[in-house]
Amino acid sequence: MRGVWAFLQSCLINEMLKHSKMSSSESASSATAGEQPPAGALFLWTVIPAVAFTAALNTLWVWRHDGYGRLRDTGVFRIIRTTVIAAGHQADLIFPDLFHQPHDLTSWRDVSPFLLSVLLVNLLVVVVAAGAWAFGYALLNRVAGGTRGTQLLRWLAVLVPAGAATVILTAAVTTPSIWFVQEVLEQPDWSRLVLILPLGVAVLIGIGLFILLKGASATRRLRYITTAAAAGAAVLCIVALVGQAGSVPVPLPGTPNILLISIDSLRRDHVSAYGYPRSTTPRIDALAQQGVRFDLAVSPTSWTLPSHVTMLTALPARQHNVRRGRQRFSPNVISLAEVLSDAGYETAGFAGGEFLSAVYGFSQGFDHYDDYTVLGRDRRRPDAHITSPLSIELVTRWLRDWQERDLNRPFFAFLHMWDVHADYRPPPPYDTMFGSENHSSDSGTQDPRADESIALYDGEIRWTDSHLGQVFDLLDVMDVSDNTLVVVTSDHGDEFFEHGKKGHGSTLFEEVLLVPLVMRFPKRIPAGRVVEPQVRLIDIAPTILALAGVAHPSGFGYSDAGPYAYQDLTPLIDGRSAVPRLIAFGHLQDELVSARLENSKVIRQRDDPSDRMYFDLSKDPGEQSNLAEADTSETGALLGALLDEWWQAEDPGTASEPAQLSPQQIKILRSLGYLK
Repeated sequence: MRGVWAFLQSCLINEMLKHSKMSSSESASSATAGEQPPAGALFLWTVIPAVAFTAALNTLWVWRHDGYGRLRDTGVFRIIRTTVIAAGHQADLIFPDLFHQPHDLTSWRDVSPFLLSVLLVNLLVVVVAAGAWAFGYALLNRVAGGTRGTQLLRWLAVLVPAGAATVILTAAVTTPSIWFVQEVLEQPDWSRLVLILPLGVAVLIGIGLFILLKGASATRRLRYITTAAAAGAAVLCIVALVGQAGSVPVPLPGTPNILLISIDSLRRDHVSAYGYPRSTTPRIDALAQQGVRFDLAVSPTSWTLPSHVTMLTALPARQHNVRRGRQRFSPNVISLAEVLSDAGYETAGFAGGEFLSAVYGFSQGFDHYDDYTVLGRDRRRPDAHITSPLSIELVTRWLRDWQERDLNRPFFAFLHMWDVHADYRPPPPYDTMFGSENHSSDSGTQDPRADESIALYDGEIRWTDSHLGQVFDLLDVMDVSDNTLVVVTSDHGDEFFEHGKKGHGSTLFEEVLLVPLVMRFPKRIPAGRVVEPQVRLIDIAPTILALAGVAHPSGFGYSDAGPYAYQDLTPLIDGRSAVPRLIAFGHLQDELVSARLENSKVIRQRDDPSDRMYFDLSKDPGEQSNLAEADTSETGALLGALLDEWWQAEDPGTASEPAQLSPQQIKILRSLGYLK
């Protein structure tokens, strides 16, 4: 900031001396002034340190904020993006790979390239701004000449851009500074920042003043030091970049591509492949006929964020510890994308909903993670709620680019589709495709309030399904369909007053926990296969790795022995019986927990075991008859005990350990087929 002002001030002095009439004494003064360092030197030794300081501060800020850095999150670009978006433009579509690509700032290998990128781009902004100002100022002098009437204009020509630069750079520095002050108040370990930040600013100002007052000859040693430091930083950045470029592993021959699709809010019983009378999902149905359909797939919760964390990390709630909207999973957690990236896959993710933002950790392991194009759309646009066309355009563009690069690396693409999520506003003709009257018997509810919503909900499903068909067709055109493992699932369902509520995120009933799960991979999965035993979203990632023949590291997922661990589902796909029956545990923001066997289910308050519901799903699949008070079965008691074991065994921040089941519990579980 001071450097920019010094540069502008020096240009003003030079121009004033050049265009003004001077006496002999003034000429002498000009000679003295000529000893001052030229504008180029001032730019190099004041502006560059200022930009470097700003870049370093913003890098530290972004790292402390969420562990992952993107250029768009630094101070100057945050201002630019906010301004452009406020003007009604799509700033997030500009240079996506440069401005939006996440860097893992917990790794030095990524810190140095990110810091260098911030430094260079900030410097480019300053150079362009200074060049534009110099051109405008020179043009003003040429047009106005040396007349006294132009002095005010000349001052304005300096003060206006200087003021703008000061505001922008001040915001770039003070925004993270304010955040750091808040951090200091909450974390005493960071109290040294209170001294470091003002000291850094004081040193920066001192450098500028020293150069201005003492002249160029007095700064030789300072220049040597600065040059050596800059050269050392450049060497480190180059080494990091070369090391990163040389660390790309070679995938095994025959390794398949992987396409994982999550359709937000899609409940199982509204997919026609599962017997729904309306034709909502013809393309997913065809996928199921060509591969495997899991008849009972259970989500761990009824809302987006923690469900997707479990899906992509193979960790249950108490292990990944993401149960509320302001939590993210730790960078130390190993994601599916990281495992596949380490195995040589080229990875890309495309987020359609806010809870899939990189701020929650989802960009870990992805070479390209687009959480800005769809999420950054202007919410004032009348079609802002329609996201499927843009999502498909993004993944199509990326897949075509992957094929053109011909890098001999398989791809892993994760696609999150949003349109099925409320509010339900499908475009024509899908908004009237299923009508809105007298459909309660088809929709699974008897509440008349649900008819219109269900018709629109089903229209959204059909609309989304049609767009997924475009991706499936593209795989055929690219001639990679038979070598691509396609997985389609959902994070949770939606309620339509089956238990008096609408939407999701407030209960753990079947309508929000049962989701579709379909997989197709002709080289490995037999066509038309139906898996009837219960499975869970926590089992998806390890099953994908097993089907792809990719070994996972020891720290991936919750793999300890016991009923809480993830399970590779390939034995079920192959028709073998070596897999024990799986228990599906559910949670909802530390308030509700549930445990589900294939024919029994318990839902209860986490801290109050007496406040519970027990359902016999074989006789009451809609969970309309609570048998808790009348239940005397060992199964109900076992489910309650397992809930306690599950929640207590998975203590966040400690290594997971197998739950210590009693001999009686093990006996019952074995008799029910849930343990070997």
